[in-house]
Amino acid sequence: MTMPMLSLINPGSPQIKHCGASPEYGDLVHDAPAVDPRTPIEDVEDMFLSDSSLRCLIVVDGAQQPSGMVMRERFHERMSKRFSPALYHEKPIARLMDRDMACAEWGTDAAQLLELAEARPEERMYDSLIITSGGQYAGVLSAKQLSELSSRVRRNAERKEEAVLQSTLQAFDSIRGETGYVRQAAEEGKLHASAMMDKTLAGKTSLDHVSSAFQQVFEQVNDQAAEMEHLRQYTQAVADSIGVIRGWSDSCHMLALNASIEAARAGEHGLGFQVVAAEVRKLAMLTKEATGQIEETLSQMVQALNQAVHTGERTREQVGMTAMGVEAACGRFEQLLQAIAHNQEQLAQIDACAQRMEERAQEAHAELKRMAERE
Repeated sequence: MTMPMLSLINPGSPQIKHCGASPEYGDLVHDAPAVDPRTPIEDVEDMFLSDSSLRCLIVVDGAQQPSGMVMRERFHERMSKRFSPALYHEKPIARLMDRDMACAEWGTDAAQLLELAEARPEERMYDSLIITSGGQYAGVLSAKQLSELSSRVRRNAERKEEAVLQSTLQAFDSIRGETGYVRQAAEEGKLHASAMMDKTLAGKTSLDHVSSAFQQVFEQVNDQAAEMEHLRQYTQAVADSIGVIRGWSDSCHMLALNASIEAARAGEHGLGFQVVAAEVRKLAMLTKEATGQIEETLSQMVQALNQAVHTGERTREQVGMTAMGVEAACGRFEQLLQAIAHNQEQLAQIDACAQRMEERAQEAHAELKRMAERE
């Protein structure tokens, strides 16, 4: 079975030596003599006999493309038979060459190249592997060199694995450190939130007391306003009664005046009645003067009461607005308390999550260390 060949370039071949970096196995590829398919088998046998270190020959066509391979052991096994020299010496090497050789293009990934070598039949496992460049013969890798390449790939993989392992351990250490910082920050956040909760609760309690006091003041101002209104009404009633008394005084004064006139007409018989009429008129005048003073005093009282009622009304409105503001502030404090409580819950969740992350990181770190120690 002819193995597939890839179209890569061999930077080690003379015609393309400046075209890119050498693959991982570049230093392991060595030259093996290339012969024409028409080369007599006897000449090939002479080449093997003259060079004991020669393990194989590559048969190439006119385009320098591999068409077969001759492995030393199998060649000698065939030629060691009794009539083989007589039968084959004059024949071209194409009669005995192995056409099912494994070929890979220069630059093929080392892992793919090893997979290609391992996929060969068991009887071909120790054959050399042909390397081509642009389809042309470039060199071979012997079984020993393939084994060296396998060891090299394994060592590189182990180094990479160790590097990845160390990098992962460092990453887990970093994660553990970061989760520690997160937990510390969350703990500090919970302490700050708790202190803020206490202060906010104290502020809300104070505002509740202020709100209660304002409510009591509001009720007292309302009661005072009602009492002032009652007092104003009572004062107005007294003023009305004084008006009636004044009317009565005017009537008494007129009656006393008429009585004096009638007593003067009666002459000597009306002297006593005239004295009484004079006293009544005098009393009426005094009553009139007194009611005037009372009316003036009551008028001033009514003005003062009206001013007091007006001031009380404004005070009641201001106290009401202040009470509403305090109530709104209490509502804000309540919202703030809820927000802080929610923040505390979130911080607790963050702390719990960070703790779980730290535990998982520690477990993974320990497992990776055990893996590294086993290796």
